[in-house]
Amino acid sequence: MLNERNTQKIGAQISDREFETLVKEYKRSLLACASRTVNHFVTEQDEEWSVTLQAFYQAVKGYDSIKGEFWPFVSVIVRRRLTDWIRDKYRHDREEPEEIPETIPDHENWPGKYTIKDEIDAMQKELESFGFSFFDLTESSPKAQKSRKKCAAVIAVLIKQEEVFQALENTKTLPMKELIRQSGISGKVIEKHRRYIIAAALILHGDYPLLAEYLHIVREEMKA
Repeated sequence: MLNERNTQKIGAQISDREFETLVKEYKRSLLACASRTVNHFVTEQDEEWSVTLQAFYQAVKGYDSIKGEFWPFVSVIVRRRLTDWIRDKYRHDREEPEEIPETIPDHENWPGKYTIKDEIDAMQKELESFGFSFFDLTESSPKAQKSRKKCAAVIAVLIKQEEVFQALENTKTLPMKELIRQSGISGKVIEKHRRYIIAAALILHGDYPLLAEYLHIVREEMKA
């Protein structure tokens, strides 16, 4: 879940440069929202991404604080635009417009399926920029309950503190001093499980609902 940014400059008067900055800031969440809506992973090379950007532009231009928080408002616009696009595409492919339902049910008639393999493939691409593979996690995953709880405390800091998470994304390495200070966990423990901590933070900060199911202890720590 994204923390709400300062939305004072969002609205009809936003400049092209400010919009480009917003796209960079919200790209991960926009791709995740699009993927969930169309039921398969979306990349920047897909037509769905173009539709999502158009919807995002519409949402940014039409946003006003009286409409509620920014991201929930955006996600509604994106889902609506993509659903309309899917319906139009479905109608064109079938060439039977009189039989097209007003609402296309989830997991029916939509292109592709959203599976654990899709999530692993997407996570693998993310982890490449951090210099390791999804399949390297076995070696760095904590085995003991005590170690898992310590890692969960570190991951919770990354998820709850947006500026700390952004430091991770920008530098592609863990912000050790801040994590040690806020979690109270030693640098030795953090470094030992570095890959696991990074991957878990990306999973929980992004939109990987199936992979997130394997991180029960981390989610419990985040509630604390």
